[in-house]
Amino acid sequence: MATDLLNTLLGTGALIGVGGWFVSHRLTSRREETARRDNAARSHLEVQIEQLYGPLLGLIQHSRIVFEVATRRLPTSASGQIDFARFSTNDGEVWRFFIESYFLPINARIRDLVRAKMHLLDEGILPRSFEAFFLHEVQFEALHRLWKDKGLDSSPIQGDGWPPSFEQDVAATLGNLRSRHQAFLRRLGATRDPSAAAS
Repeated sequence: MATDLLNTLLGTGALIGVGGWFVSHRLTSRREETARRDNAARSHLEVQIEQLYGPLLGLIQHSRIVFEVATRRLPTSASGQIDFARFSTNDGEVWRFFIESYFLPINARIRDLVRAKMHLLDEGILPRSFEAFFLHEVQFEALHRLWKDKGLDSSPIQGDGWPPSFEQDVAATLGNLRSRHQAFLRRLGATRDPSAAAS
């Protein structure tokens, strides 16, 4: 009788031990799988930031700053836009310098960067401002070449212009990616929560 009780207790203990091991193993496996997914998502965010959105914002800002320099050198309207109707011959040469030295090369770099890194677009969606940039880039280059290579005045032909929300869209997405990246780092224990330091 005592032996049966002892065998039952040992059997129950073994079952509890084995059951505990399975539960522990399953929880550990889940934690490891969650950590793998988090690390993969964090790595993808880093690639998006480093290879697409960070460089793209830098190129857009470079172009904006050069345009601001051009508006200080060339005649402008009351709205601050370049006023081509008031151009002198010298102003035309200055504008051509800006186009050929800055705008066309920067536009080409933006175009090539986005096309090469389409797989890194946030949520896999090409925003409308990106599409508008592609349209602007083609029109701007074609109209410039018409003027430069054929000597034909292309000023009566209005392109769609630089998309006004392009820089804002890229900056907002980059900010969102950085926030998500920081959240992953905090969850993985790689950085402190800034709100915790304030309290």
